[in-house]
Parts: sequence; C-alpha cells; structure tokens
Amino acid sequence: MNNKYINVVNIITLSRVALTLLGVLLIFSGNIKLLIIAYIIMSLSEVSDIIDGYVARRDKLVTDLGKILDPLSDSISRFFYFFALAYNGLFPIWFMIFFFFRDIIVAYIRIFASFSGTVMSARLSGKIKGGVQFAGVYLLMYSLMINTIQNGAKLSPAFLYSAAIIGIGINILVVLYFRIKGGLLTTILVLMAVLGGMLVSLNFINFTVNYLTTFTISFIVIGVTLYSLVDYLFSLDPTIKKRYNVLTGISLIVMMFIISPYFLDLVKNKFESGAEDISWESYNFPDIEKTDGLKIRGVITCGEKLVVAASKVHDISRLYIFSGLGSTDCEFSVDMPEPITNIKDIEQIGDFIYLIDDNLNTVIQLDMNELLNNRQVKITKEFYTGFTSSATLCAVTFNSMNYLVINDYIYSGNLHFCLIDGLSQSSDLIVQTNFKMKSEFYIKNLYSSGGYIYILANKIGKDLIYQVALERAVFAGNIQSGIVKIVKAPETDLIGISLLDDRLVSYGNRSKKIFVEYKK
Repeated sequence: MNNKYINVVNIITLSRVALTLLGVLLIFSGNIKLLIIAYIIMSLSEVSDIIDGYVARRDKLVTDLGKILDPLSDSISRFFYFFALAYNGLFPIWFMIFFFFRDIIVAYIRIFASFSGTVMSARLSGKIKGGVQFAGVYLLMYSLMINTIQNGAKLSPAFLYSAAIIGIGINILVVLYFRIKGGLLTTILVLMAVLGGMLVSLNFINFTVNYLTTFTISFIVIGVTLYSLVDYLFSLDPTIKKRYNVLTGISLIVMMFIISPYFLDLVKNKFESGAEDISWESYNFPDIEKTDGLKIRGVITCGEKLVVAASKVHDISRLYIFSGLGSTDCEFSVDMPEPITNIKDIEQIGDFIYLIDDNLNTVIQLDMNELLNNRQVKITKEFYTGFTSSATLCAVTFNSMNYLVINDYIYSGNLHFCLIDGLSQSSDLIVQTNFKMKSEFYIKNLYSSGGYIYILANKIGKDLIYQVALERAVFAGNIQSGIVKIVKAPETDLIGISLLDDRLVSYGNRSKKIFVEYKK
C-alpha cells in the first residue's frame, strides 16, 4: 500500500483520531477503571504519534497528505483530551478557546502557503508545543485519577498492576511490529516505564492535587501553545526578526494571565494580602495515618474533649476521642458501622454530632451523649444530600434556629442552609434547602459559633481563615459581603476548624500537630 494518498503511515496517523474519541468517552465516564483504560489508550496514541514519522522516513512513505494529516491528528487528539479534562474541572474550560483558534489559524496558514506551491511542515515551535502538551495532558490525567481515587473511587492493586502490564505490553507489540530500533526504541521504552510507573504509583498516593496545581499546568501548556501560534504567523514573513516572535508571544501569555480567574481573584480580594498574623500554640498529636492507616478528615471540640474523624476509603471510618488538646493518648475510639467508610467532614451542634460520608452522599446524625458517655455509636437520623459531591459540612444557629449547611461544590459554589427541625429523611437535603449563599472560595472546612461562620479556605495555594458575620452574609446572599476578619493559617494543608474558649483550633496534616490560637 504505497500511493499518493493512502499508505500504512497515514492509516497509523488517522487511527490516532479514532483512539482519541474512544479515550475521551472513557474520561467523561468518571469511572476510575475506565479512566485507567483511557490512560492506556492515550499512551498508545502517543506511541503512534512517535512512530508514524519514523516509519514514513525509513520506508520512504512521506507524502504531502501525511505532512498535513500528522499535525492535524495531533491537534484533534490533544484538543479533545484537554476538553475532557477541563470538563472534569481541572482548569477553566474557556482555555480551550486558545487550543481551538491556534489550530484553526495554523490550518489556514498552511492553506495560504499551499497557494504558493509550498507545503508547510511542522515547525520547531510546533514540536515543542506538542511535547509540552504531551506532558501537560498526562500530568492532568494523572491528577484526575489521583483525585478520583482519593475522593472514594474503589480500585484494587491487582487491577492497577494488570493495567500497567497490559498497557506496556500492547505498546511494545506495536513497536516490535513496526521494527522500531535505535534511539527511538530507547525513548519509547523509557516513556513506557515512566507512564507505567505513574500508573502503579496510584496505589501508594495518599493526597489530592489542588486546583492551583492543575491550573498552573494548563497555563504553561496554553502559554507555549500561544507562542507556537505567533511563530507560525511570523513565519509568513521571513524578514521579521526572531525577537519579535518572542516578545509578541510573551505579551499574549501575560494578557491571558491578566484575564484569568486567578488574576481577577487576586485583584478582587487584594485586601487579603493584609491578612492578620496571629500567634499559635501547637500540640503533638498521634500520627493516626501511620499507626492505623486512616486519614484524618475532620476535627471538632465537644466541651473539653477533642473528637477526630478518620477514614480509610472503602474500608473503615473511626472516631477518636481525646480528653483535651494537650493529650497525646486517645481516651477511646469507636468504629462506624458499615457502609459508612468515607467520612469527609464532622460537625456538632446541640446534642448531636453530624458526619458526612462521601461514598454514600449522606449526612449521619449521631447522639453525642451516647458517644461521649457510653462510648457507643447511636445513629438517630440519616439524610441523603442529593448533591453531586458532598464536600464540606457545617451546623449553624441563625435567628435562634439550627441549620445544617452544605457546600455543594469542592471549588466555588453555594452554601445550602437546611433547617434541622422538621428535616425529612425521605427527601434529599437539596430539596429541603431553606436558603443559600454564594461563595467564591475553595472551602476546605466550616465552623459556626456566636453569630459567625469560620471558613478554612485555600486561596492561591495558601490556607486562610475567614471570620464571616452570618447575618450580614445571609442578607447579602454571599459570603464575601460578611467578611470581618482574615487570619493567616499556621501552615498550609490544615484539616478541620473549630473553636475552644473562643480560640481557633485546627489540625496540621503536614506537621501532624494540633494548632490552637494563642490568646493572653
């Protein structure tokens, strides 16, 4: 098969489009096993991208059609993969505009060049763009798989190892079939080892990838993509000096950052740079994650006692009760009954403790006195949230009435207030929402006391604690209008927030310490 239009190389190139469509559909599913299969399909697409040019040159199958199809297939493949990842919330979906228009403009540049009898092959900037997009799409896909697993998706080590072996095996068979040799073979084998190692490492990772990280990855990718566009445009006039390409590309990247949500967020909340530094006391705390294999999900104070909620996803959830902040010995612990195995947050109001389970998407009401006095778990009520993601939980008193408050999105959404008295177990909490407030924060934890809501939020990669006047925020309809004080957290990656004798209390996930606001 060797004619002007159809040969084995062009078929390899076109197969990349078919593989992409399949991979994208699997990413949209959100199922962790299908995500891993999509990851393997992505690796096969990349190997086909590497070998098609090599085979074309080796077997003298280079065609004008192939010179156009190769970058076109790359563009289609990367565009749809990035779109699927943006759809999953890893970066702003409007970034896709730059992908789309870059490739449309470059396509027209190629057509324009063809009128003069010139076939424009891929430029160096295009190849750099391809390499950066390759790294970016895999890092974002890796982040999506990490977060999916950490948010409760069940995955066995056997499946991971099998998927890694099968994925590497399929790619090696493709390499052998097309007789790839030399440095290119080494490159592919190293690539497969890295991608396989990333897949296997999912079994050992115990953290989530925050939005700032995925935003930064996507921003770098878009920046290089914009520079590639400028380089192609300036290539139409060889008299233009190279430095103008660079200056124009940098200007576009700066402009993109200025209109990005993070820049607007910095401008709109510029007063946060003056967040207060306060003094903190720290107390050593048992490393529950190391000793029991459970990850701490929330910390509250009940009187003088400290209650810690911890979980091992799909295995067990446990409550640890300590006699006080300075105590390093657990007074006692109780296991939650199955299927409550993924507690995401814990709150207390009145005589009840409330837990939210991310697997069940359910709020569980416990009898606090039964827990603290009789050391037993007594579930009195359960409420299905009705939200796509359970996120964070809070219990507040407003106008002498108690409300459950649920943040329905992990990143920026509404706070739904549900009046506890009269809540029905037969109806979703989202249906029983009495009112809601808009929030622009990535809210990690909430706590309410004395007419205020205390919000532990992550802003531009750092943890801050906001004290919000509840009444003012409710009547304005948004959290920002009620902010009265902003405090710098003692460290990044805090978990849980509470008050004890009007002092802020939180747990440092990195230092494994309990932090308490110091007041003279």
